[in-house]
Amino acid sequence: MKFILYLFLFLCVLSACKKDAPNNQQVSNLSAQIEALLKRTDSLYGSVSFSAASLTEFSKTIDSLNNQLQLVRIQVNGLKTELQSENANVDFLTKKLNSLLQQYEILLNTINTLFFKISNKSSTLSIGLEVYYPMDNNVNDISGHGFNGTNYGATLIKDRYDRPNSAYLFNGKSDFIQTNYPGILGGANRALSFWAKLDPVDIKSFSGMSAVSWGPATDGHRFDGYFNFSAIGPTSNIGASAITYKTISNINDNTWHHYVYMINAIDPKVKDIKIYQDGYLLETILDTYDLTLKVNTKEGAPLKIGKCSVPNDPSYFKGAIDEVRVYGRALSISEIRYLAAD
Repeated sequence: MKFILYLFLFLCVLSACKKDAPNNQQVSNLSAQIEALLKRTDSLYGSVSFSAASLTEFSKTIDSLNNQLQLVRIQVNGLKTELQSENANVDFLTKKLNSLLQQYEILLNTINTLFFKISNKSSTLSIGLEVYYPMDNNVNDISGHGFNGTNYGATLIKDRYDRPNSAYLFNGKSDFIQTNYPGILGGANRALSFWAKLDPVDIKSFSGMSAVSWGPATDGHRFDGYFNFSAIGPTSNIGASAITYKTISNINDNTWHHYVYMINAIDPKVKDIKIYQDGYLLETILDTYDLTLKVNTKEGAPLKIGKCSVPNDPSYFKGAIDEVRVYGRALSISEIRYLAAD
């Protein structure tokens, strides 16, 4: 009789656990979402506070946004506390979280627009800016020069801040973005800046991949933000001449990294093209090919993203790309590190 009673109690407990499992999973998922939003609001709150202290012209607008963001933070913290109570209503809290997420996205878009206005007004990073593709829902150039792109297959994804539809994923086979921007030509100083997250599996194949490229196929007449010419690493490739560097952080760690490919020299050769990863100059050479050619970028093959500009050598990029900028001048180290920390 005792055995039957114990069996009955055991089945009752097991049944209760099965009923609670989905709710526990909901709580876990909701808790993770709340923590993620809290981290994002804390980070954004710090950025806005810094701007309010340093930019008086925009202080009233920034203060208003800061106050709104603070209210969202308070409410998110409230959700966190409510979720920890025994009688937490998960469905109700989920609806509240979704509402706060919408408020956050509206504030984020407003703040991003404000920051761009501030940078154009007060920062040297607006000087010499030829094109800027922030990749927010489209491939439009917001530099003011109108070199908008056309997307051929790349997919909108989250960026490094988990903002939806704010970066593009390329499949390494056919995806690319075509623009009508001719690029910086000749041996002129220049800086190509972009964020990239390379595919962690296919990178091991050593296949060459072009993130951003312009110029024709003839020797020395192309400028590439390239990866993996004959070794794994960022590569300066001008057509028939290339140099690959070892990075400080692995490029195949499934993490966003910032890159700058820059010329700041007279009569430059490929060895004079400097490459920075996450704000730091790369100096250890992994591989080279014919360093005697001069950089003499020609027109006729406008800028492509996710593919080499040369038709018979596509070198498709496998991974994600975001915030492509081209400058008609060299950048200072402080400017490079600002872009890497942005």
